[in-house]
Amino acid sequence: LLIYWAGFTLNSMTLMGLSISIGILVNNAIVVLENITNYRNRGFAPREAAAKGTSEIALAVAASTLTNIVVFLPIGFMGGIVGQFFKEFGLTVAFATVFSLIVSFTLTPMMSATKMRRSMYLFAAVAVFAGVWLIVGLTQAVMTILFVGALVLAERLGMLVRFFRWFDRLMNAAIESYGKSLNWILDHRARIIGGVAVIFIVSLGLFGVVGGEFFPQADQGEFYVSVKMPPGTRLDVTDQAMSLMEDQISRIPEVVSYYTTIGIAQVGHGDSYGSQLGGIYVKLNDKKERQRSTDQITADLRNHIAEIPAADIVITKTSEFGGGGESDMQIEVTGNDMAELLRVVDQVQAITAQTPGAVDVTNSWITGKPELKVIPKREALADQGFHASGIATTLRALFEGTIATTYRESGKEYDVRVRLAESDRSKLEQVRSLEVRSNNSWIPLTSVASISEAAGPTTIDRKNKERLVTVSANLTSGTISDAQKYIQPRLDSLAIPAEVSVIFGGEAEFMGREFGYIYQAMLLASILTYMLLCAMLNSYIRPLIIMLTLPLGLIGVALILVLTDTAVSMMVLMGMVMLVGIVVNNAILILDYAHVFREQGKSAREATLIAAPGRFRPILMTNLATILGMAPLAFGIGSGAEWRAPMAIASIGALISSTVLTLFFVPAVYEYIESRAEKKAARGATV
Repeated sequence: LLIYWAGFTLNSMTLMGLSISIGILVNNAIVVLENITNYRNRGFAPREAAAKGTSEIALAVAASTLTNIVVFLPIGFMGGIVGQFFKEFGLTVAFATVFSLIVSFTLTPMMSATKMRRSMYLFAAVAVFAGVWLIVGLTQAVMTILFVGALVLAERLGMLVRFFRWFDRLMNAAIESYGKSLNWILDHRARIIGGVAVIFIVSLGLFGVVGGEFFPQADQGEFYVSVKMPPGTRLDVTDQAMSLMEDQISRIPEVVSYYTTIGIAQVGHGDSYGSQLGGIYVKLNDKKERQRSTDQITADLRNHIAEIPAADIVITKTSEFGGGGESDMQIEVTGNDMAELLRVVDQVQAITAQTPGAVDVTNSWITGKPELKVIPKREALADQGFHASGIATTLRALFEGTIATTYRESGKEYDVRVRLAESDRSKLEQVRSLEVRSNNSWIPLTSVASISEAAGPTTIDRKNKERLVTVSANLTSGTISDAQKYIQPRLDSLAIPAEVSVIFGGEAEFMGREFGYIYQAMLLASILTYMLLCAMLNSYIRPLIIMLTLPLGLIGVALILVLTDTAVSMMVLMGMVMLVGIVVNNAILILDYAHVFREQGKSAREATLIAAPGRFRPILMTNLATILGMAPLAFGIGSGAEWRAPMAIASIGALISSTVLTLFFVPAVYEYIESRAEKKAARGATV
C-alpha cells in the first residue's frame, strides 16, 4: 500500500527490498512469540501470557525495529546516482519494517492468546494460494500448497512434535553450555575484549585484499566487438576484416544471433563514424543453457581474432541496465597542446598494457582519412595581388568540380560536373604541380601556398574546455582498485607537463564520487541509531555498548568477502549500511533484558548471567531467519543475479559474526562497565 502511495512500481529494486525484508520481518514476531511462550511455560493463561510477554519485550522490539527504519531512510534520500538507484529499495524496506512492528504488537499476541478455528486456517491457506498465484504463478502456488500440506501431514503423524522436541533438547543443551562458558568469559573479559579488538584490526586489512569495483559484473549473455582499422582504410577493406570476425563468431556454439555495422562503432555510450570503423553485437543463449560464462567466451574469442591484420579490436560486455557497456578501466588525459597530449597518451597506454589482467588496451584518438593541407602564404599573395579566396575557388573547381552544363534525356536532367581526373589529383606531387590564375597569368600553387600531408581526427572530445583522449582497457583478472594500485605509482613517476592532466575516469571516477555518498549514509545511520537508542533506553552508556557491535559485523563482512572472492562494490557497501540497523538488535535484546534484572536489584554479573542465556534462543532464531531469507539472493539464482548477490553475501557474513561474537563480547563489556559503576557507587556510599 505504501509502495503504491509513494508512486513506486514492482521493479528489481522494490522486489529486492521485499526479498531482503523477508527475514527481517519475522524477527519481531519471533521475539514476541518466544517471550509469550516463556510465560505460557511458567503457567500463565494464554491471554495473560500474551499481555505480559508483549509488554515486557515491547521496548526492545520497538528499538530494534526503529533502528532498522532510521537506517533505511538515509538510504532512500542519498545523493548522486546511488541515491536515485537505491531510493525505492531503502523506502520499500522501511515501509515493510513499519508494518512488521504493527503486526508483532497486534496480530501476533492476539493470535497467540486465542485458539484459532479450523476455518481460519483454511481461509489463510486459500489467501496464500491466491496471492502466490497472482504474483508469482500457478506452479509456485501449487508447490506452496503442497509444502503446507506436507507440514500438516507431518503434524498429523507426530513427526513435527518429535522434531520440535529434538530441537528443544538441542537448544536447551546449547543454552546450558553457553551459560557455563559465560562464567569463564566474564572472568577473562579483558582477554575477550582484547581478542575481538585484534580480530577487528586484522579484518580491516582483508578489505584491501578483495579489491574494489563500482558495480558487480553480471553475466548478461551479450557483448560487443568494436573494430578500428588504420586511418584511411577503405570501406571494403574494413568489410573484409569484419567478415573474418563474423566467421569466428559464427563458430561459437553459444551464439544465438549477431549483427554487424560498418562505418560506425560504439565507443562507450556513444558512436564514432569512419570508413575504418566497425562493430558486431553478439547475443548468447541463456546462462542456464551454456557451460561457459560470457567472460570465458570472450577470452576464447580474443585468441582467435588476434591474428586479424591491422585491426585494433575491443570486446566489451553490455551494461547491466541496458545499452552498450564501457571498458572496465578508463584513464582520461586532458590538455590543449595536442602534441604533448598524445605523447602522454602513448606513455599511459604503454603502462596500462603492462597491467596484470589488462586486455583490449586502446585510446579514443581516432585519426581520420589522410588529407592535404593547403595553407596560403599571405605575403606572397599580396605581392601577386591575389586573395586566399581565389586559391580556395580554384582548388574547389579542380577537386570537387563545377557544374558546366546540364544533360537532358527522356525528360530528366543530369548535371555535368567538370574536375580533374582522379589519376591527376591522387598524389602530393601532382597537387604541388598545379597552377592558379592571377591577373591573367598562371603561377605555381607552391609559390603562394604551402602544401603538406596531414590526418585530422574524426571527432574531438573535450572535458572542462580542454582536449580529452581516453585510454581504456578491459580486465580479465583482478578489480579496478587492483589496477589503480598498479598504475598510479607508475603515472606519478612520469614527467607529465603541467598543462596536461591524467586522472582515472569511468568506473573509477564513479567509485570515488558515489562511494562518498554511501559513507555519508553509513555515518548518518550510525548517528541516528545512537540518538534513537539514547532516547528509548534513557541512557548514553548502554547505546554505546550496543553500537560496539558494528565492528563485529565488519569482521564477518571481511571474512566472507575473502572466502567467496567478492570485491567491495556499491552493493556490498549498501549491505554494510543495512547492518547498522540489523546487527545492533542482538545487543538490544541482551541489554534490555539485563536492565530489567538490574532494576530488580541484581548485581551486574547476576543480571548478565541470566539475561544473555535468556535471550540466546530469540537471538539465534531471528538471525537464522534473516540469514535464510537472504540466502536465495546470496546464491545468485536467475539472470543478472550476480549484481544482487554481494549485498546478501555481505549481510550474511555480518550476521554470522555479529551473532557469535555479540553473545560473548557484549556481556563482557556490559558486565565490565556495570561492575565499575557498582564499585564507584559503593565507594561513594562508604564515604
